[in-house]
Amino acid sequence: MTQEGRSARVETPTWSFWTVLALLAVAPGQWAYALDPKHGPFIAYADLLAAAIIAAWGLWTLVTGRLRGLLWPPHQTWVLLAVAVLSGLGAENLQAAAVEIAQLLLYFVLAYMLFADVLRSERRQRLALLVLLVGTSAAMLYALSQYVTATDPAGVKAGFQSRTAYSAFLVMVLPLFYALLLWSRRTWERVWAAGALTLGAVTLLSPGLLFVLVVVLAVMTMVCGASGRLWVFLPAAALFCVLTTQGLPLNRGVHQELVNPYEEGEVHKLMDAEAFVESGQPIVKKRWIEWVPALNMMAENFLLGVGTGNYQLNIGRPEYYGFLPNVKKSEADTNNLYLVTGSSMGFAGLVALMAFIGHFAWQAVNLWRHTESQEGRVWAAGLCGLALAVPLVNVFSSLFVRGTSLVWALGYALIAVMGSIQRQSATPPTLAGGV
Repeated sequence: MTQEGRSARVETPTWSFWTVLALLAVAPGQWAYALDPKHGPFIAYADLLAAAIIAAWGLWTLVTGRLRGLLWPPHQTWVLLAVAVLSGLGAENLQAAAVEIAQLLLYFVLAYMLFADVLRSERRQRLALLVLLVGTSAAMLYALSQYVTATDPAGVKAGFQSRTAYSAFLVMVLPLFYALLLWSRRTWERVWAAGALTLGAVTLLSPGLLFVLVVVLAVMTMVCGASGRLWVFLPAAALFCVLTTQGLPLNRGVHQELVNPYEEGEVHKLMDAEAFVESGQPIVKKRWIEWVPALNMMAENFLLGVGTGNYQLNIGRPEYYGFLPNVKKSEADTNNLYLVTGSSMGFAGLVALMAFIGHFAWQAVNLWRHTESQEGRVWAAGLCGLALAVPLVNVFSSLFVRGTSLVWALGYALIAVMGSIQRQSATPPTLAGGV
C-alpha cells in the first residue's frame, strides 16, 4: 500500500470523531427506553446513538469507497456470530435470539469497526479514552451520592440497572486509571487516577468483584513491567480491603454477603423450597445454585444449547433444577456469562466465546510488549488490564449487556488498531520495482 493510501485511512472526518466522543461520554450507564416496563425489551439510548453514528459513518464509507481499507473483526468474532445464528435457528423464542444476535453484530462488528476506523491516530485514541474516563468519573460521583445516603448496597448503582452491572463496568475500566497512575508523566493525570481508583473501589459493592479488581491490577502490575511495585501494591490493596470491609457499613455488608453462601430471610417463594425451610436445611444463594441447572441445560443440549438468547426462558424449568430449591428471583446481572453462553449456545458457543476473549487478551499483552512511545505504553498497559479483566469479571457477572458492551468493544477495537499500526510501522518499506 502506498504512503498516500495509508494516510487516507488514518483520519476520518472530524464530525465522525466528535460523534464518537459524544457516544463515549454517555456510554457509562444503562439508561434505556422500555417497550414494556417489566419485560422489555429495553433499548439503550447509547445503543440508539451508536446505531445512528454507525449508519452515517457507514454511508460515508461506502460513498468514498473506503470499505476495503477498514479494519475488520478477527475470525474469532465471525465464528462466535456464526454459532449464535446456528443456535438461534433452533431457539424456542426466535425474537429473543434475534435480539441477542443483533447485539453481537452491533457491538463487536459494527461498533468495533467504527472505533477502529475513527480512532487511528494516537491523539484521537488519547482523547477518546480521556472522555471515557471523564464519563466514568461522573458515574462514580453519582454512585458516591447514592453511597452516602444508602442503607442497602444494592442502591449504589449510578446510572446502571444494578450494583453488579456498575461494579462489573468499573472492574473493566479502572485498569485504565491504574495505567495513568503508574506510567503517566502528567501530575494531574496521576492525581486524578489515584482519586478515581479510590472512589471506584469504595463504591464497588457487588460481592467478589473488589477482589477480582485486586487480582486484575496485581497481574497487570506484573505483566506490564512494574513488578518491582508489586510489593507496594499488595500491602496497600490488603490494607484498603481490610479498612473498607471492616470499617464502612455498606462495604462490610457486602463482604458478609460474600462469605455467607446461604439465603437469608423470606426465601421460600415456591412450594418446592418449603421442605428445605421446614427441615432447617440452609439454602444456598440462588446466584450460586443456578450454576447447576445451567450446566444441566448445557448437558442436555450439548452442541448448540437451547438457543441464543433463550437462557432466561429455560433456566427456571424443573427438569433442569431437579431436587434443588428454586427460590425467588436472582439479583440482576449476577449470571455467569460462560454458563449463560454454554447453556444457550452450547459447547460450540462456549468455545467460540473463550477463543474470542482469549484472542484479544493475547493481542493486548503483545501490544504492551512492542509499544515504544511513552503515551502509547500508558494506554497499552491500560488496555492490557481491560483485556485481562474481561474474562474474570464474566465469572461473576456478564459484560454482554447494554452500558458495558460498547466499552468492551471499544477496548478490543483499540487493541486491534494500535496493534495494526504498530505492525505497519515495523514493516520495512518496499523499494520501487522490488520483488
